[in-house]
Amino acid sequence: LGAMNGRNRSPSPLTQPGTFPRSPRSPRMSWQSNRERKSAQELEKECDDEDDDIPDECYLQNVPMSPRPPGERLSDPPPPVSNPKEKNKPAGNGTPATPGAQGSLKQHEGFQKPTSPGFYTKPGRAKSWTVALSELNAEAKSLTEALEAHADEQLESNPPKRPPYLSDIKRSKSVMSELPLRRNDVMIDPLPISKEKMAVLSRTRPSWLPPKDPLEEKRHLKEYQKMMAASLEAEKKREASNSSDTSRDDTASSLLRIWEDHVLPNWEAATSLKRTRELWWRGIAPRSRGAVWDRAIGNELGVSESSYNAALKRSKNLKKKLDKGNASADDLVQGKWFESINRDVATTYPELRIFCPGGPLSESLVDVLMAYVMYRSDVGYVDGLSTATALLLLNFPTPAAAFCALANLLNRPLPLSFHTHDHGAMSRIHSLVLETLSAKFPRLYSHLCSTVQIDQQPGPCLNATFSSLFTKQLSLDVITRLWDIWVFEGDAVLVRAMVALLGSLETKFYGASSGREVLAILNDSTVEGEEDWVVALRDAGR
Repeated sequence: LGAMNGRNRSPSPLTQPGTFPRSPRSPRMSWQSNRERKSAQELEKECDDEDDDIPDECYLQNVPMSPRPPGERLSDPPPPVSNPKEKNKPAGNGTPATPGAQGSLKQHEGFQKPTSPGFYTKPGRAKSWTVALSELNAEAKSLTEALEAHADEQLESNPPKRPPYLSDIKRSKSVMSELPLRRNDVMIDPLPISKEKMAVLSRTRPSWLPPKDPLEEKRHLKEYQKMMAASLEAEKKREASNSSDTSRDDTASSLLRIWEDHVLPNWEAATSLKRTRELWWRGIAPRSRGAVWDRAIGNELGVSESSYNAALKRSKNLKKKLDKGNASADDLVQGKWFESINRDVATTYPELRIFCPGGPLSESLVDVLMAYVMYRSDVGYVDGLSTATALLLLNFPTPAAAFCALANLLNRPLPLSFHTHDHGAMSRIHSLVLETLSAKFPRLYSHLCSTVQIDQQPGPCLNATFSSLFTKQLSLDVITRLWDIWVFEGDAVLVRAMVALLGSLETKFYGASSGREVLAILNDSTVEGEEDWVVALRDAGR
């Protein structure tokens, strides 16, 4: 526009370069101080309390100390007391008796002890009561010991009383003192109680309800007293059961340690001792029962795992032949054994639910029984073998080990005589049982002779129990304890067990008037209580 008008404007002096030189931009000042920071040690030194700030007059020295707590006074031994009558004797060879005469430094008699507190070095805190006592002078020491003696006298004369526990508080025998009068509830009956109402207040009925008849009140108080007595009795039984459970657990752990640490490593020497006999009468520890039974039963037949596998293979082949329908007459007889095995296995210890069809040990039980009937085809399957085999499977680690134990156990004289129907051996066993029964339970023996003629035909009452080895008449815990003794002491224990079984069912037999009822009681009853059973077993042999 200026060029168009022909006018030229002079430049402004402020816009001319170099007229006012621009100063360089100064750096921004930091907020931190330029002085040096103090170290942590210097700061701590400033905060420390210096002992120089405390005046010398505030230090107390040679002040008697208060008595220690009773526990500390009893734990520390008393300070040694020097015997004034004891005289210092010279050691001989010209050695003087006193250390001063030996050249030790000794203060001059005219030396004045400083009395200014500043003369002493400021003492630190004593670490123990004995050290603090040693730093006092004679007068302060005597005062401190006198205070301690006085505290001991006070403690002996007035021993501390512990607060009463709940068990120390005896319950009152009077129910009237335990049940207070049922007075008014302010939220329900806010009015004050009159004299007439106070005279008829009840201990078992609220005050806002009509008064109770005195006879009814007395009857209810007696019922309350019976309830309290029953509660106390139940509490005592609960405490007794808890203590018995604890003692039973301790006994089981100690028995386990004895069997595993002492008996099994030294089998021949330990089992020959008379005191070891009490161990199997008290019961073998469950964890070591399989190993103990294996050693006690032995292996006279020389049965091995290969024997079990061979017998099991023959049973599988026979089952295939039966399924195809090309079996011989002997095969059909053995096929009936297989049917009996499957039927009995389904009802073996149903409360455990491990031998029922589909259970974890059902197939193993069938295999062991089928292998045994093929191994002892002269014996075959006998009713009751399923429960005996199941008991072995519960305690042995493998089916082969259970098969070996089963074969050797059933080869003992008593079970073999009943399984093979050896009438001579069976009659001798019957005679032993009846003779012992007549001596131990004469009244029961007479009753059984009149009802089932047990003296003439003992077989119906005794044969089934001996064939099943008591596994159907005794509970699982009781039969386990019986077998703990049988594997060590032999078949004589089974004769005593039959007498103990008949004696435990004595009261039930007296209610039976016919032989059929007696047999029903014997076959359907199950004996519980292992400790009581062991006591009865001991008494039957004495």
